[in-house]
Amino acid sequence: MNLKIPFFILLLGAGLLLGAGGAAKAAAAEINQLYESGLKELRAGEFKAAYDHLAAAFKLNPSDPNVSFYMGRAAFEMKDYENAIMAFDRMLMLEQELPPIKFELARTYFHAGLPDQAKPYFEEAKATHPPEPVSQAIDEYLKHIDSQTRRHSFSGRLTLGVSYDDNARVSPSAGIIDVYIAPGQILPMTMTGKEREWIWNSTLEAGYVYRFDDRRFAWTTSLLQYNAFYNTAKDLDLSYTCLATGPTFEDDRQYAGLFLLGGHLERDYRTSLDLWGVSGNYNRTITPWLLWESGVKGESRDYKDDNPRHAFNLNAGTGPVLVWGDNRFSTRFGSETERLVSDQNYDYLEYDSLYALFRYERRLPYDMTAFTGCRLQESQYRDDEPGFAERRHDSVVELSLGLRRQFTEHVSAELSHTFTRAHSSVSLYEYHRNVTMLSVSYTF
Repeated sequence: MNLKIPFFILLLGAGLLLGAGGAAKAAAAEINQLYESGLKELRAGEFKAAYDHLAAAFKLNPSDPNVSFYMGRAAFEMKDYENAIMAFDRMLMLEQELPPIKFELARTYFHAGLPDQAKPYFEEAKATHPPEPVSQAIDEYLKHIDSQTRRHSFSGRLTLGVSYDDNARVSPSAGIIDVYIAPGQILPMTMTGKEREWIWNSTLEAGYVYRFDDRRFAWTTSLLQYNAFYNTAKDLDLSYTCLATGPTFEDDRQYAGLFLLGGHLERDYRTSLDLWGVSGNYNRTITPWLLWESGVKGESRDYKDDNPRHAFNLNAGTGPVLVWGDNRFSTRFGSETERLVSDQNYDYLEYDSLYALFRYERRLPYDMTAFTGCRLQESQYRDDEPGFAERRHDSVVELSLGLRRQFTEHVSAELSHTFTRAHSSVSLYEYHRNVTMLSVSYTF
């Protein structure tokens, strides 16, 4: 009897050990399965499913740093910044010197709207001399933090350029155009050929931002000044000034602005157009790779050129922006309408337009960016064109191609070419045009 008791105890102990070992293996297999599923879903952009699987793995093994890291990444992509901060904080409690985690924690604080908490972590990560792309990203974040935490901020860009235009006066393609001078009477008119011109131009963009105590809200004022000086056709020289001011709101996911604006255009050093109006913009980040941009603008226009008139112009557009890797594809679909405020015998200048804009950009080595774009526009005018006895309908196609190089943080250069072809029911407005431009920009 005494011999059987120890033997029974040995059998019971062995069974418990085997059972515990089997349970541990089963738990390890479950953790691994949850972890691998979470990683797969994270790579596929299924962030909610990834977070759920990784959170389940964390409950089973809270000491695994990899699980905490990818939990933080999934939460960040979902814009659940509170849980992302908790996950990255856990990793830093386990190991104080983890520069990549400090970078992740810093940018999470930044996107959560806590720039003061983000800044020291960015600076600590920067001090470890990370890879160049990470270092550049940190510099960009620190610049944004500096601008966000300052109550007053100024910025701007000055661009100087030269362009060659092979049809400066937008002359019609046809050499002879038939003009109706009376019913049944047609007068053929010989048109001058295309006039080629070198154009020197400058663009100044300046902005001032005043931030309120809640730094998401600000008052923004911007100035645009554009000048074009023609080499020989001096009567085409123009100058345009536009000032806009109004409140803005910006957080991690969206930007909204409402502005009062005024503009003044001169041609040949004489006033051609005065305008004032209201514009609104709303941009929203839907996912890390999808943004949506919208805008509307209404202007009261006082034309003072050969056809003096007072008109109202309304322009509205919206479209998605796709960003992946080194690529950016922007689209915009919109409409434009212009109506006379009163009957001034220029009904034929009233129009309705539909347009579509497309632009693709690709980052290249050596701080270069290649881009191409397309503009499609259909315009229908409301009355017969004088001298042509028919209503004007235009179809415009514009294609562009270019290359931009960033030489320093503040200096860049751009070379571009734009081809425009316009088809019209009125032959006077049917033309094609090529413009090649080289410009240098300085940002401040």
